[in-house]
Formats: sequence, structure tokens, C-alpha cells
Amino acid sequence: MATVSVQPKGKCWYTVISYKDENGKWRNKMQTTGLPIKGNKKRAEKIAQERLAGFKEPVQVKWDDPFLSDYLKEWLNYMEGRVEMTTYDGYSSSVHCVLIPYFEPKKIRLKQFTLRDAQSFYDELRKSSRGRGGHPPKPTTIRRYHAALHEALEHAVRMDLIAFNPTDRVELPRNEQVIHNTFSEEQLRTLNNLLENEDIGPLIRFDSVYGVRRSEMCGLRWKSIDFLNNVFTIDHTVVAVRGKNGEREILKKDRTKNRSSHRTLPLTPEIREMFESMKKQQAANRELFGNGYNDGDSEYVFVDMLGNLINPDYLTRKYTRLRDKYGLPHVTLHEIRHTVATLMIKHKISMKHVQVWLGHRDFSTTANYYTHVYSDDIKDEMAEVMTDILNGNDEPAKEDLKKKNGPTDNP
Repeated sequence: MATVSVQPKGKCWYTVISYKDENGKWRNKMQTTGLPIKGNKKRAEKIAQERLAGFKEPVQVKWDDPFLSDYLKEWLNYMEGRVEMTTYDGYSSSVHCVLIPYFEPKKIRLKQFTLRDAQSFYDELRKSSRGRGGHPPKPTTIRRYHAALHEALEHAVRMDLIAFNPTDRVELPRNEQVIHNTFSEEQLRTLNNLLENEDIGPLIRFDSVYGVRRSEMCGLRWKSIDFLNNVFTIDHTVVAVRGKNGEREILKKDRTKNRSSHRTLPLTPEIREMFESMKKQQAANRELFGNGYNDGDSEYVFVDMLGNLINPDYLTRKYTRLRDKYGLPHVTLHEIRHTVATLMIKHKISMKHVQVWLGHRDFSTTANYYTHVYSDDIKDEMAEVMTDILNGNDEPAKEDLKKKNGPTDNP
């Protein structure tokens, strides 16, 4: 139970409330009364009693059965350093921005948390305005929140805090098939022409050819470019994550998103010429700015005129601002990657080859994203095949279709 006393400090009386915090540790809350020390002790004691009466003691955490919101905080502390920073960043965002604000006011203890509680949470999310533009969150967003909550409760099961995971049997919204916005060929050329003299212009040009992820283009290093054999390798990434202090941090990793993302691709003549020009320009900038030039990022291809690595967040902001400035379609930076894949498929590159080019883990990923492009483009040819079959002229049609579409991806 909290107690109160008065203490002289400097020229005034202070009230001191002693109490136990959530973890059972004694704390002191000191406040000035504004009363001079001489002749005012009783008045100070009266103020102290009034402050004690209005003081709300923290609810003690029972670590054998904590509130769910308290447990989530502890779980997040446990996960730090045990998972990739990008994964931790996602967990932290879900816990602090969604899970704790929802569950903390409900005062549900970990062992009392039921399937019904979990289902109510997801159902309320589906009807909420927490999504972009005040709309309900997309199914993929809700599933991201679920991933954090489910993993936290899995840890509770492993620690014998609960017998089973209540979220194992929840009904989640079905993922919707996402049709991404893409540029047309003419729009992609226009974009690159407009951004040619911008600092992010070379990155957009590179992305427009290879459809790389943001982390892959920002992480491209000179040692990964083999001018002799006219190839480059995606083997290093640079990502922006939110650190424990809430500030954005740059994380550099000598690995890619997955094994298939580690890939070697040919240099086109235009990209090779661009890289050679950039290398010369960086050498000239290093000489021009002397000690003001940042040699710490000299291993990276995409740096500014002072040698500083192009920040992934800056790249996205600058691209978005310029896209809107020039009135181009609402295609995100990541959707340039989808543009590349879509244009390749429309030009009869097989989806298997597109999978390798983009660095997708498996063929199904590519197929799930781009089946609609492939099927829309091939419908006329399929109609021609069936017409020729009925007319008794099927062999030429089948051969023509095979030439147009390349080898079959799946048996």
C-alpha cells in the first residue's frame, strides 16, 4: 500500500509518495508543494494526504499469470536479438500499435485469454477504420497482426504458462488476390526520361530493367559487379528498420531475402555504361570534396555526391514525390518490380524465367502473382488453337502457340 511523507528540499516542502510499481519494486514520486519551509509543515502534510488520496497505484503484474498486454511487452523484449531486425520491427509495430492498445484496457490475463477473445479481436479489426485511408485493414494486414500474437502465445506454451495456443483455431479473413498497378511500356520510358537527372534516376533505371527489390538495389556493391564477365550478383541487402528507441536505422546484411534471391544476372549495355560512368563520377567527387567525402560507404554503387549511401526510405519518398509531381499513374516503387515481370510475360518470356530473374523462392509465387497476365494474353491464341482443331488444322496452330510461349513451365 502506498504511503506519503513530506520532506524539505531547497526552500520548499515536497510530498513523497512511496509505492510499488507493476513489477513490485518500490518507487518514490516527489512533488513540490510550493510552500516555504518555515511555518508550513502542517499545510504541506495536508497537501500530502490529499495527493495520496488521489494517487492511483499501478496494478501489480502476476508473472505466473500476467495480463496479456504485460506478457506481450515481455515477449517482445525476449525476442529482441533472437530474430532478424526486420522481423522484430514487424513484431514491435504490431504489438505497440495494435495489440497492446486493444488488449490493455480489457485487463485480460494470459491464462484467461480464450479463442472467443481472439476471434472477437480479429472480427472487430475487420470492421474497424485502422486501414489506410480510414478503411478496414486488408486481410494481409490482419494476418500480420495474427502472426505476432500467435508467435507470442506459442512462446507462452513453450514456457508452460498456458496449456495451448488459443489462436490456433481462429478464422482469419481470406487473402485477396492482389492485382498490382503497373506502368505501360510508354509510361516506364517516360518515368525514366523524367528522372534521368535526379539523384535517384540511376536506381530507377536499374530497377526498370531488373525489377529488383528496394533492399537489393540499395545494397548493390561494386565488388558484386563483374565487368570482365559482364554480370552482377545480388548478394547483399540494405534495409531501413525501426530500432528499439523508435528511430529508423539502416541494417546492412550479407544475405538476401531467401536463397533464390541470391542470383547473378547479365549487365545490359546501357546499365554497364551507366555503372562505368557512375564509378568515374564517384572518383571525381572523392577528389573534389576531399575530407568531406564519405569513404565509409564507398563499397556501394548508389551513393550521393558526398559518398553517402542512398537511404531506402529516402528513395521511396523521393520517387513518390516525383511520380506525383509529373502526374504519372499511382505505381509504387515496389510495383516497378511488378511492371518488369508483367512486361516480360507480355513479351512471351516464360514465367519460369521470370521467377529466376526476380529471385522468387518458387514457381508458385510467380504464378500466383502473374497468372492473370499470362492468361489474358494467351486467350486469343487458345481460341485460335481450338478453332483450328475443329477445322482439322490443329498442328500448325499448336506449333505456332509453342513458338510464341516458349517451353512449358510445368508438365
